[in-house]
Amino acid sequence: MRAGLLRDKITIQKPTTSKNEYGSTEITWADVYNTRAQVAYQNGYKKTGANEIYNIDKIYFTIRSNMTIENTYRILFKDKKFKIDFVKINPYPAASQQIETEVINE
Repeated sequence: MRAGLLRDKITIQKPTTSKNEYGSTEITWADVYNTRAQVAYQNGYKKTGANEIYNIDKIYFTIRSNMTIENTYRILFKDKKFKIDFVKINPYPAASQQIETEVINE
């Protein structure tokens, strides 16, 4: 993997559960990794749900493979949140991981 291609800073977060003051369970997000990635905008499409039209952007993040990434994690990049759909590990020759994501519409 060429280090010069890892130009963008990203934060990878994992979900944690905690109880609030009323006893109900809340999901909070804790930072796991702050790293650099190569970002590739793959494609986009429109989706309808709840009588609304959503624009879905598919983005690939390529990072070094020394981190353990799960599908339940999310990525923060340029003030946007991305849901992880798939993690592909490339052991040879580059020792990298390619993470397929889509933007979380909030």
